[in-house]
Amino acid sequence: MALGKAIKGLAADCSAVLSKVFEGFWAKAFQAVLSLAFLVAIFSAPHLIWPKMDVKMSNAQMSRYDGRLTLVSFDLANGSYLDLKDPEVACDMKGESGTSIKTVSKVIYEILPSERKQSFSDIEMGLIPDQVAYFNCYVSSASVKW
Repeated sequence: MALGKAIKGLAADCSAVLSKVFEGFWAKAFQAVLSLAFLVAIFSAPHLIWPKMDVKMSNAQMSRYDGRLTLVSFDLANGSYLDLKDPEVACDMKGESGTSIKTVSKVIYEILPSERKQSFSDIEMGLIPDQVAYFNCYVSSASVKW
């Protein structure tokens, strides 16, 4: 009889200890899951609010029409996970010394599908000043197509 009471008492003590251990464990586990969910929300929110716009220009070629008009041909690669629209292309025209003579820009009212490359040819960028020796074109902005 005394042995039975001792075993029951030992079982009750073990049960109480284990419930305290797991009570603390589950509370900490729940707190860890909430913290992880909070971190995911914090780090993913900027990608939803301010999505990555990764547009790269390649194969840019400038030509002159009638010696004065600038025509630019290039490829645009959209490396973002969203479709983009209306990229603005800017070209810095520089003289022999490297001084910027003129900067021109033009919005191309097209959609750039996500993770694809698109070619544009003979985009008119305006008149070329006489002293322009070389140019540098780049994408200055683009919008997300929601």
